[in-house]
Amino acid sequence: MGTYNPVLQGPLPGPYLEYMSRIIRYKSDNDPPGTLGIETIYCKDAVANFLGLRLAPPSDGVYQDNDGNLNAGSRFAKRADKGSKEFKILLLPFTEIDVFERDPLTGQGQVKTYRRSTLGLSVNGRVGVATVRQWLMYHVGGPGKEEIRQKIKGMITPSLKTYTWRSELTPQLDLPLPKNPIPFYEGDFSQIPDAQERPEEEDDDGDDGGGDES
Repeated sequence: MGTYNPVLQGPLPGPYLEYMSRIIRYKSDNDPPGTLGIETIYCKDAVANFLGLRLAPPSDGVYQDNDGNLNAGSRFAKRADKGSKEFKILLLPFTEIDVFERDPLTGQGQVKTYRRSTLGLSVNGRVGVATVRQWLMYHVGGPGKEEIRQKIKGMITPSLKTYTWRSELTPQLDLPLPKNPIPFYEGDFSQIPDAQERPEEEDDDGDDGGGDES
């Protein structure tokens, strides 16, 4: 383990990559066959490592028939959702985050541990705030990863509203399930699911301004 550095300012070192959440991605009219059935998260590799996320497979789109487009029906490579909605995860103070850094002079790499109280990630704009909140509260990291979720005490939405759900006095207290929980992917990713039709219309779970004040 590398030198402990508790005073890192700004973003964590490391590359941004696209990872799979456990938020279900429902099929839309323009999606090609085999569209990934899991919403992706765009974040630093250290954030994904801490949250227990897996890398997302490459995704494709299909050119539409707009004004006689000669490429209509052909696939194209989609880029990661870098421009999606930015969320900030609130952590218990002094939570340890491992980061891989390489010395630019020697080329030698090592893992360093930083203390952070917040982490950033991007989520596709079609995903509502209530869905992101339940993912962080109950599903991030996958089954049996309560130790990850117990370090997350809240989040700040793209509109800068704060939601908190964990007390620092009792960080390991189990959170009660909501009466009508949102469905999430519960598999082990041994087979990556395809996007399916939405089973029924669901209420909008967007950011309606009902969050706690900062």
